[in-house]
Amino acid sequence: MITITEALTVFTVQLEAEGRSRHTIGQYNRHVRLLSEWLAANGC
Repeated sequence: MITITEALTVFTVQLEAEGRSRHTIGQYNRHVRLLSEWLAANGC
């Protein structure tokens, strides 16, 4: 099973390969990190 962190790393590499803005990539990373923290804090 892949973790959220591992999936985010793969997704980030894909976004970079597509030439997405570093700001877009940063926002995706921020939102997924916050979701991951919320899930952990709520026992999910």
